[in-house]
Amino acid sequence: MTGLTFPQLGSLLLGRYRIRTSSATSPHLPCRFKAFDQQRSRFVHLDVLAKHDHRAAGLRAEYAALSRIFGPAIVEPYDYFEDDTLVVFSTEWIDARPLKSLLAAGLHLHTATKVEILHDLSHALASAHYRSVIHRGLSSESVLIRTCVPSDETQRVMLRGFDARRPVYLSDVMDTGRMLARTVYDAPEIATGHGYSMRSDIYALGVLAFEIFTGALPYGSLSPFEAAQQRFSRGLPRLRPSRETPHWIPALVSTCTHPCPKKRVASMRDVQQFIESEGAIRTSR
Repeated sequence: MTGLTFPQLGSLLLGRYRIRTSSATSPHLPCRFKAFDQQRSRFVHLDVLAKHDHRAAGLRAEYAALSRIFGPAIVEPYDYFEDDTLVVFSTEWIDARPLKSLLAAGLHLHTATKVEILHDLSHALASAHYRSVIHRGLSSESVLIRTCVPSDETQRVMLRGFDARRPVYLSDVMDTGRMLARTVYDAPEIATGHGYSMRSDIYALGVLAFEIFTGALPYGSLSPFEAAQQRFSRGLPRLRPSRETPHWIPALVSTCTHPCPKKRVASMRDVQQFIESEGAIRTSR
């Protein structure tokens, strides 16, 4: 397989994928398309990158990670292709929007929906950890929320972005707001060279819980340097219970985001079970 050209709307890629639409993404994410797989007669989600693109390694890593796991709220991988010019990764098509865009648009989510999102994410991550797969790139951008849920049997929340390799880009250094948004999910020990772990995923989920219940990332008013000091010494800003924030959410955020990894919740399964018990989650789905 050689000589692939970058797809255009309406074009046929690899002799099987008819490109229908493209979606606007972050400049640090692959080009994404909705396409019809003529070989399998189904719509798919295509991520496409030039072979020399520095982000291609992350796409390969995500395919390898998703291929090892299967469970609720985890995007199903289909096929992966690579030649001298392009890297192409197809997954199931989901009519969904990133949680980040919904929060940025100020969409009001009911408290029960927020709790459901956290529960489904903890379930998905616990399934991944059981198979020794660490997410590494959990954020509100890697969480997809279905725009239409036709029945109680349909999964509302879907997770992707596994094993996302996120190097520091020069543009991030120049844009401190983007740098803060990118690194705030990373546990403090990552900055000291200890690498990602299951407990760094737990930390990221705690940050995500903070974001879901406040509508914003922590440290938004601080400089990156001040935010880093807070993360290492005091942890996240304290949440307070309210009409929109159940009394147990601040405790969940606090115990997930403790600066010391050994003082966090022991496992993602424990996080899942805590949410089920405190949030009165039905687990029959």
